Amino acid sequence: MPRLQFHWPKLKHTSLLFAFSFVCVPLIIIGVVFVIQARNTVDQQMRSHLVSSAALGADLFSGEELDKIQTPEDMKSALYKSLVERMGYIMDSDESIYSVYLMRRTNDPMTLEFIADAESLLPFDEMDVNGDGVLDETERMPFPGETYDVTEVPVMQNKAFQHPSVDDGFTRDQWGFYISSYAPIFRSNGSVAGIVGIDVLADDYIDVLNSAFPGMIILLVIALGLFIALLVSTAIWRRRVAAHKQIENERTSLLQLVMHQLGEPITILKWSLESISAGCDAQEQKMHTKQMTQAVSWLQSIFDGFMKADKVREQAFSYQPEPVGILSVCNAIKEELSEKLKKRHQTLLIAVPKNLSLLFNKQLMEGVLLELVSNASSFSAEKKTIQIRAEKDGKRIRIEVEDQGCGVPKKEQERVFERFVRGSNASTHKTTGNGLGLYIVRTIVQRAGGKVWLKSTEGKGTIVFIEMPIRGRINSY
Repeated sequence: MPRLQFHWPKLKHTSLLFAFSFVCVPLIIIGVVFVIQARNTVDQQMRSHLVSSAALGADLFSGEELDKIQTPEDMKSALYKSLVERMGYIMDSDESIYSVYLMRRTNDPMTLEFIADAESLLPFDEMDVNGDGVLDETERMPFPGETYDVTEVPVMQNKAFQHPSVDDGFTRDQWGFYISSYAPIFRSNGSVAGIVGIDVLADDYIDVLNSAFPGMIILLVIALGLFIALLVSTAIWRRRVAAHKQIENERTSLLQLVMHQLGEPITILKWSLESISAGCDAQEQKMHTKQMTQAVSWLQSIFDGFMKADKVREQAFSYQPEPVGILSVCNAIKEELSEKLKKRHQTLLIAVPKNLSLLFNKQLMEGVLLELVSNASSFSAEKKTIQIRAEKDGKRIRIEVEDQGCGVPKKEQERVFERFVRGSNASTHKTTGNGLGLYIVRTIVQRAGGKVWLKSTEGKGTIVFIEMPIRGRINSY
């Protein structure tokens, strides 16, 4: 009888299998950890967005307004309709928001009282979702004074009335299953009159969370790609971290803009309206009217800046390319800014060859240089000199705008061309500004095939460089 023989795989195959397992298993573990961390990051970002929405929403209301709404009878008042319209604006600003409402405390810490709901004035047919002709508990919107049990919602018991907050988990009641954020609404004396609440449906929240980072695909790529997959995953992770940081930077800068730039004109309008309502003589009314006009103009300039930045972002520009003489553009800017320069006793020097031109759009070119020269004037002291220099460099043109102003702090120079970003020392020289000017400049120049950068020394001055092709990209906006 022949002897049975077992043929074991060769050692090199065993070593290869061991090496594969040794590398693959740690990579899969790293992939799992990476996916969990990424999901947590996205979750934190979404929660931060909810908190920001509530904080911005709370600024639309005053505590004194909330105090005037107490009973269902108050739903007929113009003030109630105004509150509902403002809550509707919050809902329209973000399609993920399911509902918005206002609430106040009662004598029972576990019970709150409704003030208003964003959908409380909807027609009956829109509230009657199932069409049975009757509004059940899931369809009927709460009336002013109607109570709400917050025993299962810890955040609404205390934190929501102290600072902008978000639920730790999901909440279920007769209106649905959702996650909510809140922010206190203050009276003029600093006391809290109530809160604004913002709901996002749990299913929508989870869908966004799941779609933000497809874990199974990442795991598959890691398992099949081994070391290459590890490098790809690391690169994705870094990009996501950078994207989240960018979002956070823009969110923070936008909040600062809202607080610093919108706060003052809104305060002026509110104070003037209150003074006129309280009764004042014709002279005082004239003064308040003038202040309100200036405040509205201020708000309009901020709005126009947003619209222009959005137009740039959406690539909504279109133009017919034409030869643009750089010297003629500079002279036009000098003429336009002559009053400002004269008032500040500043000198604008232009060192540009007469025949230097590029194929672009004159209006856009003037807009770019006007923003840079105007900034140079605003951030420079009186009796200082501003220079515009330009020269041809092969198939490109380099333009420089130099000032002797306050300069940009070194750690902030990389971000000054981002949206809503202003230097930390900017407000001491130019109190108004929305942080969009240099962002628009960079976007226009880049889409024309050029680039823009700066060199700056704090306390000494700044040079902004623009480099553009002589024949710019055609119809690139």
